[in-house]
Amino acid sequence: MAGDTLVLVDRGRRLAAAAEREEAIVARAVELDVEPDRVDFDDLARAWERDHPPPGEDLVGYDLAGGHERWRCPVDGEVVSVAAGPATLYAVAVDAARRCRLERIRLDGQRRYRDEPIALDIDAGDEPPAIAYVDEVHLLLAGATELVCVSTPAPRMVVWRLPLPDSPLVPRPNPGDRRILAASIAVTQRRVAVRGFDSVRIFAA
Repeated sequence: MAGDTLVLVDRGRRLAAAAEREEAIVARAVELDVEPDRVDFDDLARAWERDHPPPGEDLVGYDLAGGHERWRCPVDGEVVSVAAGPATLYAVAVDAARRCRLERIRLDGQRRYRDEPIALDIDAGDEPPAIAYVDEVHLLLAGATELVCVSTPAPRMVVWRLPLPDSPLVPRPNPGDRRILAASIAVTQRRVAVRGFDSVRIFAA
């Protein structure tokens, strides 16, 4: 929730495109008229994706009291992490080229103001970074081997970086589960608690 707005990720466009992709791959395999075990389905999938890049997703804001849709904001790529501050929504999205970008949407009543997304410079390994915490002036991102604190007001600056021996990311069991990437991090009283594989580390925020 962001203020009096409930924000959801609508993956409808990507799900519809995935269904179309599967139908097209099967149809192409039938056209080849060869034994099923001789069909390279991975090659057919790559050929389809070259001509049909996957669409993005939508962030949708609903009125918390009435339940009606207030606004819809298309995002280029897949939304992997979302967090809301007092009146601002932040989302990490990954596009078809695997570039990570940060979306920032300021909410004001029934209006929404969207800043230009910015590229994220953070070591995330095979997974994109997850938003771990946000307040009026700080946004904490978790990567594969580090925490990065950036300022939320523009221009966004890196406040500090903290290398970590263990990844704070909680991996999704399966991309098909459509879960939002999370971080095993808690922030309170200017302390950051990070759960590792066999310990909990406390840092000054």
